[in-house]
Amino acid sequence: MDNPLARLLDVEDRSDGVYIKVTKVDKEGLSIESIRKCLDDAYIINYNLEAINEVFMRARGVLERIGAPFEYYNSKFDGYFTVSTTPLKATMNISSESIIAEIKLTVPLIVHALKRKGVVFGIREDIIKQAVLNSAYDTDIVVAEGQPPEKGVDAFIDIEIKINPDSTPAIDQNGRCDYRNIQSFSAVKTGQVLARRTPPCEGKPGISVAGKPIESEKGVDVSLPCGRNTKASEDNLTLTSQNDGIVFMQNNLIHVGELLNIPGDVNFAVGNIKYSGDIMIRGNVRPGFTIETEGDIEIVGEVESAKIISRKGNVTIGKGVIGKGEAEIFGEQSVTVNFAQECKIKTEGTLTVDKYLLNCDAICDHFESDKPNSSVIGGNLIVYKHADAMNLGNEKNVETNVSLVDKNRTKLLEKMQELEELKKKISQQLEPISRQLKTKTAMLKRMGANAPQKAREEVKKWVESYNNLNMKAKYITKKEEEIKAKIISPTNTQGYIKVKKTAYPGVLLDLYGISHKKIQGKMTSKIFRIVEGSIQAEG
Repeated sequence: MDNPLARLLDVEDRSDGVYIKVTKVDKEGLSIESIRKCLDDAYIINYNLEAINEVFMRARGVLERIGAPFEYYNSKFDGYFTVSTTPLKATMNISSESIIAEIKLTVPLIVHALKRKGVVFGIREDIIKQAVLNSAYDTDIVVAEGQPPEKGVDAFIDIEIKINPDSTPAIDQNGRCDYRNIQSFSAVKTGQVLARRTPPCEGKPGISVAGKPIESEKGVDVSLPCGRNTKASEDNLTLTSQNDGIVFMQNNLIHVGELLNIPGDVNFAVGNIKYSGDIMIRGNVRPGFTIETEGDIEIVGEVESAKIISRKGNVTIGKGVIGKGEAEIFGEQSVTVNFAQECKIKTEGTLTVDKYLLNCDAICDHFESDKPNSSVIGGNLIVYKHADAMNLGNEKNVETNVSLVDKNRTKLLEKMQELEELKKKISQQLEPISRQLKTKTAMLKRMGANAPQKAREEVKKWVESYNNLNMKAKYITKKEEEIKAKIISPTNTQGYIKVKKTAYPGVLLDLYGISHKKIQGKMTSKIFRIVEGSIQAEG
C-alpha cells in the first residue's frame, strides 16, 4: 500500500520505520493539521504527531524518521467493537468473534476505534494495554474518563466582630484571673464594619470523553446578614453599623441595639461594662464591678460597693446604693437614687434622693430630696446652686455638713490641686536627675579635654531631661499664679438651702465659705441664704 504522505511530501518506508523530508517550500505550503488529516483519512493508527511536527518545524530538507512503520486500521473491527458512553466515562466491549475474523488486538487499533466512536479525551492507554495482554474479550472495560467539572466556591460571610465572646477571664501580670473583666457583649461604633461577604466563585468546566466542555456549577451565594441598624454597602460586600450600640445575632441576622440590656445582675458572668450608649440593668450590680458609658444608666436593683459612671448622661438606681465606703456614682446630667449610704456621688446636674442620703460625700448642681420623711444624714453634701431637702440630720444629732459653693471657684480649686500634684510629681522626678547630672558633670570636669565623646553625650542627655522637667515646673507655677489671682472670693452667692420639714441639731451649714452656721435646736420650714455677708434663715 502506498504511503498516504507521499501525496504531500517525499517519503521512504524503511524496515525501521517511516522517513519524511520537509523543505522550506513544503513548510510554507503545508500545515501540520493538513498532514494529520491526511493520516486520519488513511486510517493510520500509530502515527506520532509530535515527531512529525518536530521534523516539519525544522524543515531541514533531508529524510528524517517520524516513527515505526505505519499500521492501518482494519475497519472490520468496527463490527466487533462497541462503546457505551456517558459524559464522564467510556466503556468498551470487544467481541471474541474478532478472533475468528483474525483481527489482532493492539493498543493503537483500540485507541483509533475509540476515536472513531467519538471518544477523544481521557483515554486510558494503560488500561487498554492490559486488556490486550489479557485478551479481555466479551468484557465491559472502562477505557476513558472525562474530567469532572469543579463546583465554584460558595460565598461566605466573615464576621468582623465578636458577637458571642467567650467567658475566659483575663490573666493579669501576676497570673491572677480577673473575672470582673469578662465581657459578655460587644459594643460597636457608627460606621464600624460588622461583616464582610466574599462572593461565590465560578466553577471550573469539565471535559467529557467526547472532548466537549461540561458546564460547572457556580458556588452558592449568600446575603449579608442585615439586621436592625445595619447597612450593606452598594457592592454588597460589607455590612456596617448605622449607630453606636450593642451587636447581637437574632434569626441569623446581625442587629445593633442602641440599648444595652442586661437582664439580670452585673456579676462575674457579665463582668465590667464599658459602652458608649444607654445601659439598662434589670438586676443588681454586685461588689467590685464597674459600669462606664457615655449614655444613660438605669439600674432596677441596687448597687453594692461598685462604680457607676455616665460621662455624658443620667444615672438612675431604683433600689439604692450600699456603698460600704467603696461605691462611686457619677452621672454628668443627673443622678437619681432611692437611697444611698457610705458612697461618693457626683453630678453636674440634679441629685435626686427619694429616701435618704446616709454618710455620703455628694456633689451636685441642685439637690432634690423632698419626698415625705426623706433625709440627709451625716457625710458631706456640696451644692453649686440650691438644695431642696425635706430633712437635714436626725434625732441623734449626727453631724451633717451641707455647703453651697461657687462652682467656678470650686473648679479652679480642683485645678489648683491637680497642678500641685503634678508639680510634686515633677519635683520627685527632678531629684534623681539632678543628682545624676551633678555626678556626671563632676566626672566630665575631672577628665577635661580627654573626656570621651560618649561621656559628653550622656551628660548632654541628662541636661536635656533636667531642662525639660524644669520648664514644666515653671509652667505649672505660672498657671498656679494665674488661678490664685482668680480665686479671691465667690462670684455667685445667690444659692439657697431649703429645709421643708426639719433641720436637726448637728447640721453644719457653710455658704460659700463666707458664713457658717451650726444648728443648735430644731428648725422647721426654713430657707438659708447669704444676706449681707451672713447666713439668714427665712420662714
